[in-house]
This record gives sequence, C-alpha cells and structure tokens, in this order.
Amino acid sequence: MTRSFQLPIAHMAAPPPSPFTAVESRQFQTHSSEAATSPTSTDPIDADFDITTLYPPNPSYQISERPWLPGPQKPYVIINAQLVDPRHSVVHKDVTLHLAEGKVVSVQPTTARDKTLDFYHGDVLAEKIDAKGYFTLHGAFTFPHESAIFQSAGTLRGLLSNGFTTVRDTGGATIAHAKATAEFLIPGPRVFQGGRMLSQTGGHGDGTEVWSEGSGPSASSCCGGSGIGASALGRVVDGVAECIKATRDNMRKGANHIKVCTSGGIASETDPIDSIQFTIEELKAITTICMNMKGTLVTAHCYTIAGIKHAIAGGVRGIEHGNMLDPETAQLMASNNVFLTPTLALHTFVTMPPYDKFETPEGLRKNAIVGNAGVKAIRYAEDAGVCVCFGTDTTGPTLVMQTFEFVVRSKILPSPVVLRQATINGAKQVGMEGLLGELIPGAFADLLFLKNNPLVDVASLDRIDENLCLIMKDGRVVKSTVEGVKVERSCAWN
Repeated sequence: MTRSFQLPIAHMAAPPPSPFTAVESRQFQTHSSEAATSPTSTDPIDADFDITTLYPPNPSYQISERPWLPGPQKPYVIINAQLVDPRHSVVHKDVTLHLAEGKVVSVQPTTARDKTLDFYHGDVLAEKIDAKGYFTLHGAFTFPHESAIFQSAGTLRGLLSNGFTTVRDTGGATIAHAKATAEFLIPGPRVFQGGRMLSQTGGHGDGTEVWSEGSGPSASSCCGGSGIGASALGRVVDGVAECIKATRDNMRKGANHIKVCTSGGIASETDPIDSIQFTIEELKAITTICMNMKGTLVTAHCYTIAGIKHAIAGGVRGIEHGNMLDPETAQLMASNNVFLTPTLALHTFVTMPPYDKFETPEGLRKNAIVGNAGVKAIRYAEDAGVCVCFGTDTTGPTLVMQTFEFVVRSKILPSPVVLRQATINGAKQVGMEGLLGELIPGAFADLLFLKNNPLVDVASLDRIDENLCLIMKDGRVVKSTVEGVKVERSCAWN
C-alpha cells in the first residue's frame, strides 16, 4: 500500500540560506531579465568562482562507490562449541572459535576465561557445498536474459537459507551472480560458475525444437532458430574451432570451470541416454583451453560407462550423474583423479506429484533406466577411492527438495561419508581445499549451528526447521533462531 502525507507548514524545514545577500539576489534576478541589454553587469556569476564555495558538500555525507555493501564483519567469539570435523569424522568437544573479517582466526579448547563470553551450545559445522545446481534454470529461456538473473535471486536466497553457503553452478550462472552474492547485494551462497554449458548439435544441451532447421550460432535466425545457443542455460558448438572460441568466451566472462555434455540426458527428448557426444578432438580442445586459461576443470554431464570413458580420454576431470558407472570404470576415474557428482534424490521426486507434471513421458522412461543404477554407482565410486561430491540439480521449483539428497544418501552410505562429500570433497572440486568445508584457521567463516550431530545422522540436515539454528556466511549472520543473535543480512524466503 502506498502512503502519502504532507507536513504542516509550521513544521517544514526552512530552506538553506542563499549564498547572496538580499540585494545581491535582487541584482541577480534583474540581470537575468536584462542580460541582453546590460553589457556592464556586475553579476557575481560572471566572475571566476569556485562552485564549492557557493554550495559546499555536507561533510557528514557517507559517500560510497558501492552503497549496498554491508560494511566490515563483526568479530565473534563462539565458546563451548561441539565442533564437527568432517575430515576426520570426529566432534571436538568444548571448542572456542575466534572469527574476524570473515575468516576463522583460531580454533582452541574453551578455557575458564572464555566462558564469560558464552554464545551458543550445540554442534557447529562448516558450511555445506552443493556441487551441482541450476539456480538460473527456472528462467533460462526467458528473454531478455537479465530476467533470468533477477528470477534467480530468490533461488539463491533459498539455497543459503537451506544451509548451503557455497554452490557450484553447472549451467547458466554468470560472474554477475558470483559478485552479487559476494557483495551481499543478494544474500546467497558463494557462487562458482561455469557460464553457459557447451553442447553439440543434437546433444543433451540442444533445446532446439525438433522441426527447426538447424541449431546453434550458425542457424538461421529466421527459420532455423538458435536453440540453446540463444538461451541463458547453454550454447551449441560444433567442431574444434567453435569449441575453442566458446570455451575462451566463457573463460573471458569469468568462468571457474567449463561444463560439457558427453552422453544423452533425461530432459532432452531426442538423444538416447547411451549416445556419445562431442568428438575426442573437440573435448581436447575444450579441456586444453580451460587448463591454459587457469580454469579448475572441465566437467561432463554423463550417465553411461562409454560416455565416462570418452570424457576421460578427452581430458575431462569431472562427471555429473554417472549413474551407469561400474567398478572397472570407477577405478579408471580414481586413477585419473576424476570427480563424481551424483544427483540421486532428483530421480526419486521427479516421479512424484507435482514434479511428474514437469517431465515428458520419454523423460520419465529415461529416468526409470538410470535412477536405480545410481545407487550402485555411488558405492562403486566410494569403494574405488573416487572423490565423490554432493550435488542436487536444484532449480527454483525443486528448491524445497534440495536437502532431501541427504536422506537418500543416508540410506546408501554411512553418515560421515556423506558429510565429507558435502564439505571436504566439494571444496577440493572447486579448488578451495582448506578454505571451505572445514573450520580451521584461515578458512572462510561459514558456519551452521545445529541441534543434531550430522556425523551420527546426516539425514538430520534435511530437517531444517527443527535442526538448523543459525547460519553464518563470510562471518555474517544470515539466519538465526538463537535468542539475542540478530541477523545482519537475511536470506529468509517463502
């Protein structure tokens, strides 16, 4: 509701005094009307003067180039914390953490003197990392693409509110998202983005209508359309030259990694799951450019054994999904230091209302093929020593199901293993080991305050309302139910 009001005349502030005297003011007004006939004017405006002496700026103005920045972080001392250590799968009892300037300064046993500064009793965990999300997907085909960025703001807030202070986006996020969350313009997780993912014509990422003539940048804008090449989610590239140019362009735009598609997918209707996408030469061109331009890695959407082997031969160092993985291929991944990021929960709830309405009959058929296989794949990968990460494929509509991945994995693997996947392993994948995923001196002050120990029951991380008491990102409180602790930048969402 818009409200308007007018102050009583007696209460209105007086205008600032004129820099001229009353006589000077009248002279100025006279001169204005007689300027054409009065060549001998004595108007002070005609003389050299410094405008700052006429209207000096108010020295109390706090001028900032980026006025949305929240200001310096407050220092915090957290005592008697039961510190969850996901690297060693232990809880360190009665710990005092000193936080300053967004970092962990020290981690020490709580002393008698510390107890005068009591802040919180309970389990404290470093942040969770969602290593596979699509928070721009909800608006990916919206034009102009700026609309997708605006729409993703709500998803970013929700990701942080769910306890994920870091996210790796694998299709559509930009450096604008990373900067907006880093500066708290949008209260959201730390963003590692790869720009638009790369797909061959007819591949998993080619969303061109099947009756269109062609796709990608060379297609006719009149009749051929441009398919995913015109979307915010990805781009179609064919041949070594186009692959090189697109990779360089993504890296120029600040990409941390590059995403490609090397097998068919569920959401793409006309490419079979077991199709092989991109040639080895194309993949090598992409991985070489990414390495030369200092990206962390190239990761591939892929379900099948043949697709995984094909990707590894092309220099790819990350596999998204990998549901059809077998023990032999898992050993190949481990020996080549290739990451695996399964997304198991998605295959469960995509068959349930209302999400089943979003999928085509062909998509549901494909989901049935790969869904159950993923349960075996994640075990094969862990047994082989593959660095397995935590991913969800979260989009705006599926945000409420993001933490359900903990429930699904808890039925397959021990809680400490799942927790390590969501913390230490995710930090390795984005090249931030020692800075993210654990609370050690020098790490970012990203903390979750919990009632339940996730090393005992990692599925408790899905019970957000009853278990998650407080979230800190970069040393700032963004969500709190702890009495007396105020939120600095709220990430609350509906």
